[in-house]
Amino acid sequence: MTGIYLVPGVVPGGNWHWRSLGSGQVLVSYSLFNRVSFMPIHWFGGGGTHEDNLLNNTGHMDRLQSYYKDDRVRTMIKPTDFRFFLDSGAFSAWSKGAVIDLDEYCEFIRANIEWLDVYACLDVIPGAPGRAATGKEREEAAGQSWANYLYMKDAGLDPLPVYHYGEDMKWLDQMLAYGCEYVGIGGLVGIPSELRRLWLDRVFTKITDAAGHALIKTHGFGMTSLPLIFRYPWYSVDSTSWIKASMTGIVYLPQVLGGKFSFDSTPMNCSVSDRSPTAKEGGKHANTFSPRMREVLDQGLAECGKTYEQVSSNYQHRATCNAYFFKRVSEEKAGRAFVHRAVSKKAIW
Repeated sequence: MTGIYLVPGVVPGGNWHWRSLGSGQVLVSYSLFNRVSFMPIHWFGGGGTHEDNLLNNTGHMDRLQSYYKDDRVRTMIKPTDFRFFLDSGAFSAWSKGAVIDLDEYCEFIRANIEWLDVYACLDVIPGAPGRAATGKEREEAAGQSWANYLYMKDAGLDPLPVYHYGEDMKWLDQMLAYGCEYVGIGGLVGIPSELRRLWLDRVFTKITDAAGHALIKTHGFGMTSLPLIFRYPWYSVDSTSWIKASMTGIVYLPQVLGGKFSFDSTPMNCSVSDRSPTAKEGGKHANTFSPRMREVLDQGLAECGKTYEQVSSNYQHRATCNAYFFKRVSEEKAGRAFVHRAVSKKAIW
């Protein structure tokens, strides 16, 4: 039976706050609580120099880039006003049959360490593209990912370890027992929403107190689902949807609740591009909205400093609006805790 036990102050024996007691039980110092923020940082991924400029111009300074695309990253990670989160790009490399050299990755981090706020461990992706990984493959990959984490720590680095969907919960326990205070949660892309929710409920039941407050910081990789962003006390999340949606002619319009825009519910995806194939289809494009709906859209655009003429003709204006939307989501998220629910102990993968 898994249990979390609270003790005051820093746990003796080092500068860590967790200690395994065996049998899945963990000892934790509650002095850690004061260091966990409840307003998630939204790291903006995707795009290149143009997207950097528009984020810079609108004050969105949190940028995620992948090491696997290092030709571009090498030119981007320079002394700038941006805060950088470096993802290893392990999944992208795996999906293309490429291999990232761990020593080269470590050397790149050392060369750019002063400009990196966060950098992920080089994790290992199980199985092969096009098929589900076996239990044995998941276990071997989790073990190698942890070995990579320890290797990077021994090399004097402090990477973000990543716990993946489908891995045995013992690997998360291992991270907690080791003293990891910031853990990435990944492997959720392509997983049906109900299974993601059930699995995340199990994870956050373990890493929150009885009131639902976070015991450690967590980062949600590729976390674009607003219901899941608001359900759990993430410290940070990232996504590329802000730029991908803009390139397909979409701006996110927050719903109106009680006469005000609500940034804690799923937005309406408004097709606004003047080149969109839905431009003449009733109700599918802003050109065919009712007068009241068009008024709401114009108000939403005005809130982020844009006009319909701008967003209908240029994806960068749409991207600015979408970045603003996610920034407001972070503000609305501040202070919310996880509501504990009964969690099934059955395997959900």
